[in-house]
Amino acid sequence: MFSSARGWRWTLSRWRRTRAGWEHRNLFGGFRHFQADLKAGVVLYPTRLPDFQAPTAVLPEERLRVSLRQPGFIEARTNGVVSGQVSTYPVLLSAQVDPKAPVIGYFETKGSAGLDRTLWKLFGSPSYNVQYNHPFAYAGALDHDLGGVAISFLDFLTHLDLRDDKIHPHSGAFVQNDLQFAGLGGDAMDLRVQPEVRGYIPLGERATLAMRASVGFLFPMSYGDSAAAARGDSPESVSRADWVRDIELIYLRGFFSGGPGSNRGYPLRGVGPHGAVPFFNPGLQASALASGCSDTQSPEYDEIRCGVPLGGLSLWEASLELRFPIAGAFSGTLFCDASDVSPEVADIRLDHPHLSCGVGLRYDTPIGPVRLDTGYRIPGLQVPTGTDPRQDGDPGTLYGVPVAFAFGIGEAF
Repeated sequence: MFSSARGWRWTLSRWRRTRAGWEHRNLFGGFRHFQADLKAGVVLYPTRLPDFQAPTAVLPEERLRVSLRQPGFIEARTNGVVSGQVSTYPVLLSAQVDPKAPVIGYFETKGSAGLDRTLWKLFGSPSYNVQYNHPFAYAGALDHDLGGVAISFLDFLTHLDLRDDKIHPHSGAFVQNDLQFAGLGGDAMDLRVQPEVRGYIPLGERATLAMRASVGFLFPMSYGDSAAAARGDSPESVSRADWVRDIELIYLRGFFSGGPGSNRGYPLRGVGPHGAVPFFNPGLQASALASGCSDTQSPEYDEIRCGVPLGGLSLWEASLELRFPIAGAFSGTLFCDASDVSPEVADIRLDHPHLSCGVGLRYDTPIGPVRLDTGYRIPGLQVPTGTDPRQDGDPGTLYGVPVAFAFGIGEAF
C-alpha cells in the first residue's frame, strides 16, 4: 500500500507480495462459513519517493486471520461469530526517519467472539475481544521500559444503512456507532465511542454530493496521567515507565487523523498531537528527553525525535465531496476535508480545522474504484495563530506548496 508522507513523500511501505486464503461456506453442514486469509510482505525501510532513498533494512510483516460464522445461533436470524488474528508489523508512526532510533515492531494476537443480526437495514454486533501486543526490535535496542500490553474489551457496533449502493452510493444515508468498554482484565480500562454519519444527495443522474461527519471520545480510567504530565511544566516529575506505558496504550486505543480515508491534505497520522516518544530514545531519562525537546534553540533539540505522532483522546472529522463522471470508467471529485485530534478528554477544538481541499481521480474496477487524491492545506485555516508547531507537527510541503497525495481503493466514504 502506498501512503503519503510528510505531505508529499510517498513511502514504499507494506509491499504485500503474497496473499493466500481458503473458504468453506458449508463447513460440517449447517451453512457454517469458515474463512482463512494470510497476507505476507515486506517493508522497504526507509525507502520513499520522490527523493528515492535506498532501503537499509527489509522488515517482514504478516497477518493471518481466521473466522467461523454459525448461522441460526440462538435463533434463526442471529449469527454466532468467532475469529482470531495473528499479526507482525513495524510501528512506523512518522515518515521522518531518525537514524539513531530503533525500528520497533509488534507481534499482535487477537481473539473475538460475538453475535450479529440484521433487522431490515439495521445491523448490530456485540462482541467480546482480547488482544496482546508484544513489542520487539527489528533494528536497534528495545527500550527497557517497553513491555507487552494486554487489552480486553466489549464492543457494540451498530449501523443503519439507507444507501442505494454500498460501493457507489448515489443517494441515501449511513449512520454508524462503535461503542467499546475496556477493563474486563488487561492493562487498559477506558470507554471509547465513535459515531459517524454519511449522506448522499443525487445531482442529476450520475453526479453525487457526499457528506461525512464523525466524532470520537476516549475516556481513559487507568492510564493517561503521565502522558498529560509530560506535556506540562514539570516533566522531570514523570515516571519514565509510566510515560512509556501511557503512550503505548494511547497508540493502541486513541485516535489519529490524516491520510486517504480521513483528511487527505495530511499524511497518515499527520493531524493531532505530536511530541517525544521515550521508547524511540532508549537510555534517555524522561527529564532529559523532555528538556531536550522543550527548547528549539537547544543543541539537543531534534525535530525528528521531538515531533512523533502521539494519538489523542478526542476526534472530529468532516468531509464534503462532489463526485462526477468523466468518461468510461473514469470519474472525478472535488473535496474539502477538515479534522482535529486533541490530547484532552471530550475536547472538540473547532478552531483547529486543519482544512484541506483538493481534486481526485477514480478508475472503476470490479472491487471498487482505485483513487488518487491531492489535498491542499488552506493557509490560515489550520490552527490558531501562536500554536506550538512542535505539538501540532509539520506535514511538510512539495516545493514549498502545502499539499499531500493519497492513494486508496474504494471511495473515501
